[in-house]
Amino acid sequence: MRTPLLLAASFIAFGCFAQVSTDPQPRNVLLEEFTAINCGNCPAGHVSAATILNANPGRVVLVNVHAGSLANPSGSQPDFRTPWGNQLHSTYGVTFTPQGLVSRTAYNGPTLLSSVNWNAAANVLLAQTAIVNLSITTDFDPATRLLQVSVEHYYTSTSPGAADRLHVLLTEDHLTAYQANYGAGGAQPSYDHRHALRVGLTPFAGDALGTGASGEQGMNTYSHVLPIGWNADNVRVVAFINEAAGTLPGEVHQAAEAPAIAIATGVVEMPQPAALNAFPNPAHGAFVLQALDGSIGAITVRDASGRMVGAIQPASKANALMLDASAWSAGIYIIATDDGRVARLVVQH
Repeated sequence: MRTPLLLAASFIAFGCFAQVSTDPQPRNVLLEEFTAINCGNCPAGHVSAATILNANPGRVVLVNVHAGSLANPSGSQPDFRTPWGNQLHSTYGVTFTPQGLVSRTAYNGPTLLSSVNWNAAANVLLAQTAIVNLSITTDFDPATRLLQVSVEHYYTSTSPGAADRLHVLLTEDHLTAYQANYGAGGAQPSYDHRHALRVGLTPFAGDALGTGASGEQGMNTYSHVLPIGWNADNVRVVAFINEAAGTLPGEVHQAAEAPAIAIATGVVEMPQPAALNAFPNPAHGAFVLQALDGSIGAITVRDASGRMVGAIQPASKANALMLDASAWSAGIYIIATDDGRVARLVVQH
């Protein structure tokens, strides 16, 4: 016989638990490369960007923006254009490709740079310390194709501007399609397109943050249903913070990326003798933790970075607990029972 629903737990400890580092971190570089399928010089630009990426693992974020007249498809050619990319192309007045923005920061005068200047511009920024840190956690449901994203930021120094903005994009890797090429081999019908911008989860202007004062911290959450044609294994979440300054967007203070499908860092996958479900999921307040077989004993809760943020000891064992997540920070949590059963819960507010 199943025991009744347990409405309260004897001890619950939760608060605002940071997943982002509060220590100063190196400044990463965001390279937004303007490219196009009918641009014969663009494969050489892709090589230049890949060289920078490979020389600085974990420090460079690439976004390939397909835009402009050479990105217009004909016949069976793919259409990789996006409204977000078209607006960025127009904002910076791009007249030829490949060109790019290196953290939207001027280098020897201009901000829009040809590929021969990307490496030198990137090296200047890579030697600096970021004024703000970023952390991305994701949760993907393959049944519904719903991707949940949490982005947390922490300012280690005060921003020079008072109106910083957060941008969150999705890119997709390894899209096999046509590409013009003036180099060896000529046009390629099955080119491996990398880091292609797919959609912006934030408006083009970004989402407003606070004042950017040292010690300021916050979290933003987003969701997007991935179209059937996208390969979720190749989708990445890109986040960056920039200044909102003047006619053109201001420089990017920090950038980060994470795969759409990820196992929470630091969380050990345990054998599951019986399934454990949390619903509704995402949760905004009260939710039920239910064991499909057996009862629930002691529980530990970890954030997506693997840090333990709470413990629950029910007054008595039951097959279900009703818990309240209204005071929990928005984000992704891993709930584990003492016998190794695990459930993942997304909290949104």
